[in-house]
Amino acid sequence: MKYALICPVCSEDLMSDSGTQTKNQSVTCQQHHLFDFAKQGYLNLLLSQHKKSKHPGDTLDMVQARTHFLSSGFYDGINQFLQEECLKHISHSTTQVKNNNEAEFNYCDLACGEGFYTNKLHQAFSTSPQLTEQFKSFNSIGLDISTPAIKAACKKTKDIQWLVASLARIPISNHSQNLVTGLFFHFDLQEIKRILKPGGIFVMATTGAEHLIELRKELYDTLKDETTKDFSTVQGEINHLEKLSFRDYKTLNSASEIVSLLKMTPHYWRCTQEKKQHIESLMTLNITIDIQFDIFIRT
Repeated sequence: MKYALICPVCSEDLMSDSGTQTKNQSVTCQQHHLFDFAKQGYLNLLLSQHKKSKHPGDTLDMVQARTHFLSSGFYDGINQFLQEECLKHISHSTTQVKNNNEAEFNYCDLACGEGFYTNKLHQAFSTSPQLTEQFKSFNSIGLDISTPAIKAACKKTKDIQWLVASLARIPISNHSQNLVTGLFFHFDLQEIKRILKPGGIFVMATTGAEHLIELRKELYDTLKDETTKDFSTVQGEINHLEKLSFRDYKTLNSASEIVSLLKMTPHYWRCTQEKKQHIESLMTLNITIDIQFDIFIRT
């Protein structure tokens, strides 16, 4: 398979199952573990014993809220900043093969949700003059533990291989990815190191201390101190290159936009029902967008 997937049971390479009547209807490994493509086009590689709940990850309600909010353009600045940094670091990466039309560019987005950033990045890579001169094809994977999120991602494009899978056991081959991105989740750097090619880049986004502070003030009587994450000491086979900060300011002008924002954050599950009703009564809200980006390279 062009997407360099491995079996979640035995870690053997997955390949198209030639025994099926329809090509690429399923994939299998040398140990004959078989996984079928869903009708929407995604692969479910999440084993039942690796689930912490019956329906892990974002619910359908959360996915719909995120789709509504992101489609309104409020986080387009994050997307643009992410694209620029990825393209800049890829161009400097030792994984770039010069004058080789046989090269493939492999990209994976971890905790991709409904695929908003994944799809935007895939489009940016496959149309970038600096990359299309170096690579003949672009293979992108979007991975999330939420089935509703991946089903929503499938509606965006069929050009990306969407996976339902565990981030603790990423079903991707060793040293296969030129670029890995991960936004707003806790990631295992050792697992990411495993799937990156030598010279491969990992771009991680986390929330800054002031992120959505206006919303948090509406939800909590007392705000806890937010600390900046420090990855500068991460060195070895995966090295921290730099920390970047992105800030933006937006105004939400409807209750539906404000409620959608709340539903796509962990605060929706932490705040009281009384506070949720208060948020639903708001008609306008200024928000600060404060994102920390950390760039790593696989040596």
